[in-house]
Amino acid sequence: MLKSQVVSFRTFGALAHDTFNAGIDESWQFSSNEFRNLYSLRYIIQVIEDIGFKHNGQLYFQPGDPGRNGLTALTRV
Repeated sequence: MLKSQVVSFRTFGALAHDTFNAGIDESWQFSSNEFRNLYSLRYIIQVIEDIGFKHNGQLYFQPGDPGRNGLTALTRV
């Protein structure tokens, strides 16, 4: 992933969280204090495989979700 894509990914993720929080009437203070650990699925899968898990090779995405939040499975080897 290019550096510009990482910035864009994190910016989009932050916007999605801010929008969701606004929709449920959370304060801006809450939103700005929220810990956000936004990483790509590729990165997360690699980190988890590095500590002894195996990715099942499948990714499921909810149709119409612009955030491309994915669901997958990893098993301990």
